[in-house]
Amino acid sequence: LLLNGNTTTNEMYFFGNAVAESAVAAGLRCIVSAPLIESSMFSRFGSTDDQLANLNSMRTQWSNHHLIEVGVGPHAAYSLSRQTLTKLSEFLSTDPMLVHIHIAEQPHEADEILSTTGLTVPEYLDEIGLLTDRTIAAHCVWLTESDIQLFAERGVSVAHCPVSNGRHASGIAPLNELLSAGVKVGVGTDGPASHDRLDMFDEMRCAMRYARIRAMDASQISP
Repeated sequence: LLLNGNTTTNEMYFFGNAVAESAVAAGLRCIVSAPLIESSMFSRFGSTDDQLANLNSMRTQWSNHHLIEVGVGPHAAYSLSRQTLTKLSEFLSTDPMLVHIHIAEQPHEADEILSTTGLTVPEYLDEIGLLTDRTIAAHCVWLTESDIQLFAERGVSVAHCPVSNGRHASGIAPLNELLSAGVKVGVGTDGPASHDRLDMFDEMRCAMRYARIRAMDASQISP
């Protein structure tokens, strides 16, 4: 990241303290979003209450550090219960930390939520109170037009990860539409857990090319 000229990185994955320590050692500013997930695959990290306790511990450890900010990383709407998401929303109402969450990376992610609530994932999260100008939504490949407008109204920012989306055949995010609606979009790699290298210039090139392919218009997205 430093070799690419990045001065700040936004991370959401397990072992946040190790990430923070490594960032400090390298002299890199870092927002470390402690993960929150409900899955038997990740039972080693404890219950959601245990994970929130870990978050509070990290915040105490890194409070007022000049390089590190601690946020919260609820994995996704499909991997957390409504009860947990509501508890998080209530927690954030008194402590508006940065929220980093996966939204609409794959087309099937909305199926259960849509069938049980009649809402898209952004509409569902907004109803709970988790879409604000302190929310970073990762991927956002399968958004509806109303989802994009909702992001613009709430001030949600998008982390666009084109190479990861291509690697996993997730689809091509509606970059032109997001920008046209006034949504703030940053380019990301999706991290080393699902990417072979962290080359931001490669990401920028692919962001431009994929957007042109989606629009079938070579004039879209200038360097």
